[in-house]
Amino acid sequence: MYYMNMRRTQFRNFMLGLMIFLAVPTLLVLVVCSFGVQQAGTPLSGEFTIQNNYRYISAEDGRSWRVIFQSPWNNTFSGTVRHVSRWEDASAPFMSHDVLVTSGAFTDPALVKTSVMDHRIIYRFRGDRPQGEISLLHVFPASAEVLAALEKIHNGDQVRISGREIFVINFYNARGNGAGHIFDRGCYTILVTKVEIIP
Repeated sequence: MYYMNMRRTQFRNFMLGLMIFLAVPTLLVLVVCSFGVQQAGTPLSGEFTIQNNYRYISAEDGRSWRVIFQSPWNNTFSGTVRHVSRWEDASAPFMSHDVLVTSGAFTDPALVKTSVMDHRIIYRFRGDRPQGEISLLHVFPASAEVLAALEKIHNGDQVRISGREIFVINFYNARGNGAGHIFDRGCYTILVTKVEIIP
């Protein structure tokens, strides 16, 4: 996911983390999800009004967001969690988590090294590309029940996460002027409607 007008300090911190991550020799490193943070803040703070089947969101301070979905159908991501963290971005405070869901060889830390920093994922491996899937989900929980289920996810859990993929989120300041937009570059922004932790 990518925010327009990313702050320089956050970009510098990301690049520093990338250099540390690359310190160990490897044959292939992929940055598969690009995302920047416009301003820091506490997620899920304040009250929001959600209208038109999650297509319009407004906050008490006058800010608003318009959500454009990729399709009317749900998508499901199943596999092993290799990262979960709370969202820390006041530009989209209704978002709650980043969850990295993997399958196949991507579940094995001995085969694929992963790092998630500032809503980006980097993974590295030797030799041929591993078989399986790796998906970083930027989660917009559809309900308090979904949020409660997300809070129970830990690294190593087997999960099934379903919801509608989001194409772009346009956001506006309290005066109604456009303040930027959020879109994916290799990750998945998703309105999550169902979370299952599989024993």
